[in-house]
Amino acid sequence: MLDRALELVIPSGSTRDMNDSDLDGLMKTYSIVEIAKDDFLAQKISFQEYIDLLETAQVNIDGYLETVEGNLEEMRLT
Repeated sequence: MLDRALELVIPSGSTRDMNDSDLDGLMKTYSIVEIAKDDFLAQKISFQEYIDLLETAQVNIDGYLETVEGNLEEMRLT
């Protein structure tokens, strides 16, 4: 999982300035979010458990849900 995550991270000004500890934290957060998403889509965890895991990874839930809602509206799925 970490190898896959490393392939997907695009360096930017904010990541170039991070030290190893910061990058390790970023990758752990990414890993939590990806595993939670996969488990939710596979119906291994509930929506509430998914949201709880995102909160654990310090994801802005309100912003995330607004983005999801916007994407669903754009795809005309709401």
